[in-house]
Amino acid sequence: MNSQKTYKNQKKKATLLLTLLLISLLTIFLLNFSNVDFIKDNLSEDDTGINELDLELSILGEHPWWDSDWPFRTLVNITNQAGVDLDNYGVSVVLPYDNVEYRDKVNDTLKDIRVIEYINNEPIERDYFIFQDFDGADYSAGEATIYFNTNLSASVNPDTDTYIYYGNMDVESIAVEYGLGLVKNGAFEYVPQGDDPIGNPSIAPHRYNPIGWNWSDDVPDDIAPYGSLVGEDNNKEDQATEWWQNCLIDTPDGRTQVRGTYTYKWGSNETSLSYVENPDDQFAGVLYTNPFVVPIIDDGAGSIELELWRNVETWGFDRSTNKKVNDGYFIRIINASNNLFGDPDLHQQLDDSVEYYMGIGTNNQQEYKLQNYTLATVGSTYDTSFQLTGLITIDLSAYMGQNISLEFGMYGDENDASVPLNSYDSGFVQVDDIQFIYDNDISLVLNELQVQKSDVIVITRDID
Repeated sequence: MNSQKTYKNQKKKATLLLTLLLISLLTIFLLNFSNVDFIKDNLSEDDTGINELDLELSILGEHPWWDSDWPFRTLVNITNQAGVDLDNYGVSVVLPYDNVEYRDKVNDTLKDIRVIEYINNEPIERDYFIFQDFDGADYSAGEATIYFNTNLSASVNPDTDTYIYYGNMDVESIAVEYGLGLVKNGAFEYVPQGDDPIGNPSIAPHRYNPIGWNWSDDVPDDIAPYGSLVGEDNNKEDQATEWWQNCLIDTPDGRTQVRGTYTYKWGSNETSLSYVENPDDQFAGVLYTNPFVVPIIDDGAGSIELELWRNVETWGFDRSTNKKVNDGYFIRIINASNNLFGDPDLHQQLDDSVEYYMGIGTNNQQEYKLQNYTLATVGSTYDTSFQLTGLITIDLSAYMGQNISLEFGMYGDENDASVPLNSYDSGFVQVDDIQFIYDNDISLVLNELQVQKSDVIVITRDID
């Protein structure tokens, strides 16, 4: 009897010790498991193909999955430090689609990309376009810059309601060409692979249209009503000559400047103008953006400005009372609700010109000088050899929510061999760095890849 009791007591003690030992081991395991370094050191490759996951920086989205046909998504943190609410504002984020983390999960053509923003927890499919594999010095192959519209609250805390979805290889691209809340390729930095934007003006490409922009040598009739005499002698502009330039430039020289990798230029091929210009110098034409929609600020109660850089130089621009030999330069806002890509004579100006300058006198008497007619009255005189270069801002508050385009142009009686020496008209315009003023207040961070979770159904049954 006593031996039986002794055995039972020993068994209880052994069980108690074993239990305490198991609890200790479990505690140590749980403490290590909660340590990020322990996880990273012991993380093996799983079916997602991710070998090393930076869990200290990773934020995985908590919104319900948008579409089960897209197996992967990445949350985008967007921080707005502008101090105002921004609706349908154009932003961009770089997706390194050729990195090992994304390889074989994103289609090489990026046709599977979708941008989803959750508004009141409801998924909204956003318009977007993609610049794939920049050719400029700041970008490398295997990267895609995705541009899209978003709504941002005036808060220092990041918005975490926008995702990039990918991985559905059976769909077609739905990327758009225009209509976002930004000027497409406003910095003229995107050059598709294989393109030659800075070729010799006498060799193709002679008439160069940068992505997001449109060029025409047809000056609109409301600017120059005498088309046969002012800037529409098409037999000249259609011929590539050594005196005509319409391309991106990457090397500053004389009065021409370069901002970033490329800056757009059209007009004279000379880098500084003077009376020694050639009789076949060409300059007349218009450059205008793809349509874009002006974002809405503070529900329409705020203001928004567009910033741009331009460099204008003219020589021998004249002005006469009959308007037939007027020469000039302008920037204006045009209505983009109509067809912009046909005849520029159909362009409809909205309100006053942003800039409007005309020549002075006749026979090149004023050389580099132009007179300011921006407000439809005679204003100050400007010397284009140094005074029409730099940044300007355009107030677009009156156009919030509207589809518009920005148009630059020069017009005038272009020269031919019959024009006497020293009476040649000449000019060039450079354009670059067009963006909304809030762009520098917005930052985006791409988080870690997130894999769609499988639905698991657990069935329980009572067993009698």
